[in-house]
Amino acid sequence: LLEDLRVPIANMRQKLDEMGLLFDIATQEAKIAELEYKISEPGFWDEPDKAQVVMQELNGFKDSVNK
Repeated sequence: LLEDLRVPIANMRQKLDEMGLLFDIATQEAKIAELEYKISEPGFWDEPDKAQVVMQELNGFKDSVNK
């Protein structure tokens, strides 16, 4: 039973962490810098599906900070 709950709990914890970021501009700006560095690395676009997820995350943080 506990094994069955491990993944859902981890997912909930991650979502709660992300929700906390919404209220912390400094943390969001640091995350933006981290993601911008990541997209500037060679080979970033070698895996387009993963790159697209990162770009969506980056744009989400930028939109949030700009609001």
